[in-house]
Amino acid sequence: MATRAAWGNLRERDGLQICGRSDQPMVTLTSTPMHASSSKSVVIVNGQPGTKIQSCLAKVSSREQVHDLDHVLVRVFAKSTGLRLDDPSLRDSLLSKPEEVIDELWLGAAAESVAWVEAAVTQSNSAQFLTFHASRYSQSSKGFFSPIVIDGLKTIRPRVKMVVVLIDDCFDVFKHLVAPGEMFHAGVFGDKVDESAARFKSISDLQLILQWREQEIAASKRLARDMDAPFFVLAVKHPTSVLQRLVERELSALKFFYLSHPITDVRKEPRSRPPSFPAKLCGFAEAVMKHPDIVLFCPATIDELLFERDGNGRLTYDNRPWQFTWDNRWLHCSPPRELRGVNPLNPRGEPWPTSSSELDRISGALEMLTEEIKSQISSRDIALVRQSSGGIVVHSPLWGGEYSKGIRAELDHHALLADLPDSQRRVLVLETLENIGKFRIQELFAALMSRALPAEKKKALETALKNVDFSWRDDITRVLRFAHSSLKLEDLQRDLLPVLGVDYDFTEEFGTLVQGLIGAAELGEKSKRLARGWETLMSIAFDVSPFDKVCVGFEYEKKLVCDSEGQDFDPSWVTKWMLKNKDN
Repeated sequence: MATRAAWGNLRERDGLQICGRSDQPMVTLTSTPMHASSSKSVVIVNGQPGTKIQSCLAKVSSREQVHDLDHVLVRVFAKSTGLRLDDPSLRDSLLSKPEEVIDELWLGAAAESVAWVEAAVTQSNSAQFLTFHASRYSQSSKGFFSPIVIDGLKTIRPRVKMVVVLIDDCFDVFKHLVAPGEMFHAGVFGDKVDESAARFKSISDLQLILQWREQEIAASKRLARDMDAPFFVLAVKHPTSVLQRLVERELSALKFFYLSHPITDVRKEPRSRPPSFPAKLCGFAEAVMKHPDIVLFCPATIDELLFERDGNGRLTYDNRPWQFTWDNRWLHCSPPRELRGVNPLNPRGEPWPTSSSELDRISGALEMLTEEIKSQISSRDIALVRQSSGGIVVHSPLWGGEYSKGIRAELDHHALLADLPDSQRRVLVLETLENIGKFRIQELFAALMSRALPAEKKKALETALKNVDFSWRDDITRVLRFAHSSLKLEDLQRDLLPVLGVDYDFTEEFGTLVQGLIGAAELGEKSKRLARGWETLMSIAFDVSPFDKVCVGFEYEKKLVCDSEGQDFDPSWVTKWMLKNKDN
């Protein structure tokens, strides 16, 4: 890795003066005041390099004191080696030392930082922030390690209110760290780096960022356990009010919920995607979070699965992130202006290669990157569910007629947590009649294609039925008839028989579903078998509650909107539901 301190750029910026140097005053933020419990007034904030912890904290209120332990560590090391603080080799020199040396340096920096924090606590009723990176990448061993020596923090343990790890998506972290003077710049923009090498280096850097973030979260979680303090993972694309609320309110007074909603399905199905859906969801979340007692964690504040396959099956970058546009400010700090539009897969903006072999190499590298992203999506979202002690608000789980796999996994984990003693976890399902109608259509065709097609015609009929399935889901009149269970059997037969064929007969496998209704002997009579088969098909579509299928094994509450075109869920009703206790 190249030049410059990912320990934090030590220049004064963003309205901050970094404390910890004898010739600088303590940091003072310059917006609105915060208040914290005097006994639990220390907030430890971690985050991997490129998350811009200091700049994020500069946005969250006034007269709070921020201390960067990493800055002290660099200063202690510089003093011990005689290097200047602005020496570009300082960071690399520090990280090349054995971990045992770094441990000793970290203990010294922690002692100075803790002394400063303890003095600040006695002088102020405001919260005190102690910040540092919980994990590091060793230049010598080419691996991750945590520099934290817990003995260095034990004296402030009784005062620690919580540990928060700030995270950002890998693409924005990359743009921060590829800026001039930062750790990835030389490997991507160096004079001797050709365009192909730059592409593969950037993909490798993105993988490193993802692995580093996972290490940062794990190390921060261990720290919270050692500090006997609550632990929160917070994406910086949340509104600033979320962190403000965590700091200035007693945690016991807050209601923590997770907003579960489809992401991948919304992006990949443009034919059923109202362009306004992300904006409406953002507006809904923001309206709910206006209540000072509510904290809502939103999974799409990290959105990284931005790849699609071209006509040849190769992966390419699909730059359509799920963009939350909060009316109030967010914690996120944008990359340098000149790097905001950089394509992480082609950072130098060179013409895209046309060679099949080069395109195959790029696609292969992206396959590995995609797997790394997928593996983290599940674990990260489960962590957010775990910290949402109030429960889950599920928004549009049946998007376009498909039950989101991600939502299913989140609800399964919630069900495990809800069984724990004294759990206050609840589930609210918000769904539109349009999505319910599309779901019933999908269920009907799924049953038909999986169990009711003759083997000799199965492949041809499946292709035809899939086209009918999608065309029906695009027909809002038909969709609402399915939603209201107002479709008649003769209408279903009239519309499907031209596709199935006038000589259509339900297969023996599907017939077993109705055997209990009419008896084995009567199954041999085609007319009766057909009648019962159609009735069974109708019952599959209409008799099972879509909500019961979403919420298997635990209680839930539901809220419907009659029409998703122009109508939104009432956030005030949802807010009142969230503020209730489980037994009310």
